[in-house]
Amino acid sequence: MIKIIIFADCKSAHTARYVDVLAREIFAVDEILVLNTRNESAVRNDVKIVNLLAFYKKVARPEKLPDKVLFYASMCFAFFKAAYLIRKYKPAYVHALRLQYEGYLANLVSYVHKTKYVYSIWGQDLIAYMLRPGHSLMLRAILKRASVVIADTWRDYYIVAANSKKRVRAYVMPANYGVELKEYDINGLAQKHGDDEVRVINVRYPGDTFYTKAADMLGLIERTEDKNVKYLIDTKVANKAAFMFKKQADKLNKKNYELYLDNTRAEFLELLKKSHIYLSLTYIDGFPISLIEAVQHGLIPVLSKYMPVREYFIEGENCFYVDPADTDEIIRMIAYIKSAPELRKRMLKNNIELLGKFQYMKNISVLKEILVADSRE
Repeated sequence: MIKIIIFADCKSAHTARYVDVLAREIFAVDEILVLNTRNESAVRNDVKIVNLLAFYKKVARPEKLPDKVLFYASMCFAFFKAAYLIRKYKPAYVHALRLQYEGYLANLVSYVHKTKYVYSIWGQDLIAYMLRPGHSLMLRAILKRASVVIADTWRDYYIVAANSKKRVRAYVMPANYGVELKEYDINGLAQKHGDDEVRVINVRYPGDTFYTKAADMLGLIERTEDKNVKYLIDTKVANKAAFMFKKQADKLNKKNYELYLDNTRAEFLELLKKSHIYLSLTYIDGFPISLIEAVQHGLIPVLSKYMPVREYFIEGENCFYVDPADTDEIIRMIAYIKSAPELRKRMLKNNIELLGKFQYMKNISVLKEILVADSRE
């Protein structure tokens, strides 16, 4: 039987679904220990484990998670705490999910204890990490030692191939959290676009790139004359840059935006429910999980031309691409989408079909084969 330790942000729906699928679908796995690594998580100590379990129950399947899944709260990148748990549980695999910091921690503890580890980079921007000296060194160390690396775009696949040696590498599709397509009512999703007001959600600014995007967003707020267009700006971080942005936006004396600072996941999903257009102003980015969630909620994607998602999202069929610095182009695109109900309905239909390709079990099929093979040895 096999034990797995997963380093992850336990607040993430991606983590919840991943753990749920691993626990239910891979019967060779005897035990899964989930270590929460993110300081911003609502779960900050062992006492609040009940909060984490409640969160998983909401995001993952409603029935009780298997007893093989255990939780340990708030690692906060604590190497010695992680090393202790590795010694205690003696896992066959250490799995670092999504973030390079988790990969770094998994790399350290697995190296010390001679344990295999898997590194998944779904939704991450490896180019951005490669451009930062410290992150670049960290990422190369992770990639060189990983037993398996799972990437979600061809661009990331090539970065992995160039920086790893004699390792198993996998290129897989992004996940849709295992949502069944029968849950979707295209006509119902189309009806949400019948309002006069169009709400454009600009999703998930990471803190260190907020400065580069804030000017583009300010330009949109200032130059949008249509009073029925409102921008919902989800910053994810309540940092100095976000407050400076609000100060500058308030000077414009415009009523066409709302700024959401460090909102919870539940609040973010509510934003998606009341939005019509998903807008990306990024210059370098991976495959954002929020894009798939936006499609699930019936939003029309208006994406930065720099996003590496063209192998899935085709111009005019699944989305529209814009230059994030060209304010006039974005405003014209929003007006065009607003005035074309048949186009919106066709794009919604195309995107629901696209979701069918993002099958979750395909994403972990490589890992599943390895675990099953190991269990037979």
